[in-house]
Amino acid sequence: MQNRAAILLWVLACPALLTGAVRRVRVPEKGLAPDVAIGASGELNLVFAKGQNAWFAVSRDDGKTFSKPLQLNPVPNSVLGGGERGPKIAIGKGGTLHVVWMSTKSEQLNYVRRNAGREKFSPPRNLLDASTHVDGATVAADEKGNVLVTWLDSRLPDDPANPISLPIFVTKSRDSGANFSKNQPLGGDRLLRACSCCALKAAVESDGQFMIAFRGAYHNIRDVFLARMAAAIEDSAVSATKIRDDEWEFNGCPMSGPSLAARPGGLWAAWMSQGNAYLARSEDGGGKFAEAHTPRDSKPGHQNHPLILANARGSTLFAFEDGTAIRWEVLDSQGKIEASGDAGALTENSRFAGFVDRQGDFVLVF
Repeated sequence: MQNRAAILLWVLACPALLTGAVRRVRVPEKGLAPDVAIGASGELNLVFAKGQNAWFAVSRDDGKTFSKPLQLNPVPNSVLGGGERGPKIAIGKGGTLHVVWMSTKSEQLNYVRRNAGREKFSPPRNLLDASTHVDGATVAADEKGNVLVTWLDSRLPDDPANPISLPIFVTKSRDSGANFSKNQPLGGDRLLRACSCCALKAAVESDGQFMIAFRGAYHNIRDVFLARMAAAIEDSAVSATKIRDDEWEFNGCPMSGPSLAARPGGLWAAWMSQGNAYLARSEDGGGKFAEAHTPRDSKPGHQNHPLILANARGSTLFAFEDGTAIRWEVLDSQGKIEASGDAGALTENSRFAGFVDRQGDFVLVF
């Protein structure tokens, strides 16, 4: 009887373990705006902002413990962090880590890298080749040594047809970040502009294409798009597809960027529109998306900043802010909800990240 009572108390104290679906990892030292990249052996590489600085830590036990955080910016108090803004990380060829962050005044876009087996990161270098202001910066990398850094840039004239917007700029490397191409506006003559302070999300498709999800601004319609381009520096061709016709007209910036998850055979996008979170899947690399899924047990109008993850078992994690709480749903390969729950309250002025651990389970980081 005593053993049964003890087991009952343990279950009541650990409700997240009842589903076996989602676990929470806390950012070290109460850091803000985390981002993660998983290495080939499953190590968790984490970057976050704290005190206007960019920090890095690694966990080799799926987030149970972390190394002592390392400050990446040599000039103290020089990093823009909080909300969607903060250091971003990607892992590329041979396990090389790539990290970018914006300066406190948004006048620099700094980049560092660390080769596998090394303890130290390279000195920061500003990737901008003109005097400008930036926002929404992010990074993606592949196993061939290609690296893409993309951001919103104010160096070009305003476009009255796209109010409260900025052009999307990119720079590419094909030698794991040793050298980068000149800054280029995305789209060339058909310039792609995005909502001026909504974060971009970059990812690599299984066919080697880079993808950038962004929120548009044409005539104040704040719908979400997916741009696709080749990794090659000399190839500037780009195609852009609207993920869903929400037709959300909003005279302002909602400060809510989209999320992407890519696995062989599927691409998922998640976004917020009119206070509601959405999830949609594409089976043709982003050319067309299926009917969008919305949360089942959450009040419409209070949802924001969704995150999407996909594991090798065919399950998908759909997590989002519900007011100040982080709620989640796990969907099977047919889109049926397997489990759902509440991961706890989000720290003020922060966002949450997530990853798939060695067992294929979903983990939220905040």
